[in-house]
Amino acid sequence: EHPPSTDGVILLGQGVHDDAAAAVEAMGLPYVVWGAAHGPPERIVVGSDNRAGGRLAADYLSGRGRRQLAFLGDTQHGEVEDRLSGFVEGLAGGDVEIVAQLACAFTVAAARETVTHMIEQGTSFDGIFCASDAIAMGAIDALVAHGRSVPADVSVVGFDDSPGASIFSPKLTSVRQDWALGGVLLAQKVLDLVGGRAVESHMMPVQLVARES
Repeated sequence: EHPPSTDGVILLGQGVHDDAAAAVEAMGLPYVVWGAAHGPPERIVVGSDNRAGGRLAADYLSGRGRRQLAFLGDTQHGEVEDRLSGFVEGLAGGDVEIVAQLACAFTVAAARETVTHMIEQGTSFDGIFCASDAIAMGAIDALVAHGRSVPADVSVVGFDDSPGASIFSPKLTSVRQDWALGGVLLAQKVLDLVGGRAVESHMMPVQLVARES
C-alpha cells in the first residue's frame, strides 16, 4: 500500500532478481526505475548502456596488453549482468581469457576479501573489471597488500566514475555514468506518467575515463 499523497514513485535499482521493482509495481502507482531494461516491456526504465560499458572495459584492458582478466560483481543485479555480457562480447574472438568471474557485493570490504582469496588460491591474472568503483578500490587495496603494483602488475577498471575515483590512489580508471542527466530524466518521466503523457525508456551513453589504475 502507499500513502494517499503519493502520486508516483522513482525506484533507484531493481533489486536482486528484480524484486524491488516487482514490489513497487504491485503498489499500482506510476513509477520509473533506474537500472537495466530487463522487466516487462511496459516498464519505464532510465539507465546507462551497461553492455557498452562492459565493451569499453574489455577494449581498454586488452589494449593495455592484459591477457588474463577477472570480473567482480553480483550478476543477480540486471545492470551488473549487462556489464559482464558486454565485457564478454568485447573480448570475443581475441586471445584474452576471463580467468575468474566472481560474485562480489558493492563494497570495498567484499572486494578486498574476494581478491585476497583469488590471490591466495594462486589464480594468475593481470587485469580486473569491477562492477563498481567501490569494488575497484577494495580490489586495489588487496593487490597492494599482497605486493602487486597497480597498474604495473595488474590493471583495474571500475564502474560509475564516482566522486572518489579521481582522488583514490592510484586514480581510478572507470566507466562514467551521467548521474545528473539520469536524475533529470527520472523526474521528467515520472511526472509525465502521472500526467498521463506517453513515456519511453531511455538508455544513456557511457564513456571510459582513463586515469592511473
